[in-house]
Amino acid sequence: MKKIAAVLAALMLFAGCANADENDQTAENSPVHNVNIDQDGFLKSEEEFEPLYDITPMYEAFVSGDRSALTPYETAALETAEKILDEIISEDMDDYTKELAVHDWLVANCTYDPGALRAIPAPTEHSDEPYGALILGKAICSGYSTAFMLMMKMLDIPCEIIHSLDDENEEHAWNAVQLDGSWYYVDVTWDDPVPDFDGRPIKHQYFNILYNELKKDHVMTKDSPSTSMYFNCYFFREKVDVASIDEVSAAMRQALERGHRSAVIHITDEAAFSGKVSIENETVRWDKDTADKLVKELSDYGDVRMLSRYYEYGCEQCIEIEMRYW
Repeated sequence: MKKIAAVLAALMLFAGCANADENDQTAENSPVHNVNIDQDGFLKSEEEFEPLYDITPMYEAFVSGDRSALTPYETAALETAEKILDEIISEDMDDYTKELAVHDWLVANCTYDPGALRAIPAPTEHSDEPYGALILGKAICSGYSTAFMLMMKMLDIPCEIIHSLDDENEEHAWNAVQLDGSWYYVDVTWDDPVPDFDGRPIKHQYFNILYNELKKDHVMTKDSPSTSMYFNCYFFREKVDVASIDEVSAAMRQALERGHRSAVIHITDEAAFSGKVSIENETVRWDKDTADKLVKELSDYGDVRMLSRYYEYGCEQCIEIEMRYW
């Protein structure tokens, strides 16, 4: 039996910067248009895009303390960013934990701008900049990614924005962060489901994932940094060792209590799971009795369903179990 460690991921249908409806379970198999993609699969040129909002003046004002050159909107957004960081960041956190806190705050407090999803798009003013994400609570991908980058820089965590295309050839923006010398990728927009609602557990499908994982549904630029290590990947950092089904239930409950939508498990006693879980072509299958037991353990959270997926990072094998509400 193949060694098991678990990671769970939702199959979503993506359209432009917007995430798919929560009820969509399968991705559309539409071909990637090659108009803006070179023969190696990279974005040909960023010149056709309008430049993203420049957060440099805000960051420089944060460092210097002189905000006289900022617009009122920039001043308000910077002050809000400072208040948020004061609330969610503590001195005992490492950079990974700080980054996770910022990601989770944005997903919990911002929603994809509904105006941008109309048949004739009418985005909210400022939804493409930090002001929209931090104050209005409405943003498109450029708003999410610039707000995330601003707060990363305020925390002295190296961060960049990748401005390119998604797998449907739609303009999109996301982030790359550097932790302990290695780059990881974060797409806050695609971790924020549409439609949104208060109290929804936060997904981390696109938090600190590897270059090779992200490029499956994002068109990378030629200067997008590769990932040299996996130790600060979400699925590696969040994995919980389990030796029984009861410990799986505990890990799932603990994840939900943290506000996370998925639990990552690493099975340490294969014999205890014999006949209860199997892996075939990276697909994880639980036997019905086990699956029913795990779901029943979470019945007080509502009508929860499980989706599971297998991952390998270096010598580590994991299963992510995602808890979805129906």
